[in-house]
Amino acid sequence: MGILYHWINAIPGTANIGSYGLAIIALVLLAKIVLLPVFHAQLKIGQKTQREMAKIAPQITELRKTYKGNELTGKIKEVYLEHGVAPLSPFLGCLPAIIQVPVFVGLYFASNDHQFFQTLHANANFLTIDLTHPAHLTNLHTWPLPFIVVATLFVQTRLFAAPSSEKDPKKPVVRDAVADIQKMAPYLMPLFILYICFLPITTQAVVLYYLVNNLFSIVQQYLLKFSIDKRIKSNSTIQSNEEAIEKQNSNFSKGNLDNESHRS
Repeated sequence: MGILYHWINAIPGTANIGSYGLAIIALVLLAKIVLLPVFHAQLKIGQKTQREMAKIAPQITELRKTYKGNELTGKIKEVYLEHGVAPLSPFLGCLPAIIQVPVFVGLYFASNDHQFFQTLHANANFLTIDLTHPAHLTNLHTWPLPFIVVATLFVQTRLFAAPSSEKDPKKPVVRDAVADIQKMAPYLMPLFILYICFLPITTQAVVLYYLVNNLFSIVQQYLLKFSIDKRIKSNSTIQSNEEAIEKQNSNFSKGNLDNESHRS
């Protein structure tokens, strides 16, 4: 952090914004570059899970007609395992954050190291927010970062959520523990993070890191998803063209056989 702070603080005008906060943003960018392969693999797994969930939706509906209670939950788990679907797929969106826990811990100790700021004569303020202090419920000035973090995490988690099967209003509602977890996951994680953001041990520097990390993740996800979808669409187009050519050749061969039979 000290090296990043020195480099950024040397740029004219950065001190007015907050060189320490900009150093945290630069740290996020470096971490995202290093974790790009992990994020790409995570996105591919998430998209595969969504496709499989869409395929097995009719099968799950039929199981709900036949089984109830714990037996239904067991049968649904068997279907998930058979198709390689992770029941807790909504939590995949939190995987990069879990990997970066050591960075959060290191940043926490750095933001509480008063000798660091005294030695570098560093200013811990970023856009008038003191990054060395935690957020307080009684201080509205400290609310923006935690609540923006929750909003971005909610969006990020929803983007990774697997699609659920359509409900028929005429059919009775059947309790499904796995489905309940999938529905609650996008709401539980943001609420838990909000609680963490207001803990006395969580400095605003850690909250800022988490916020910028989520923003980069959302943009990164859209770019990678667009690239993967474009590749899948291209492969589907090629496959459709090959099938059309094969069908045309089959019809042509059939027509030749018919002509030969008429001649004979």
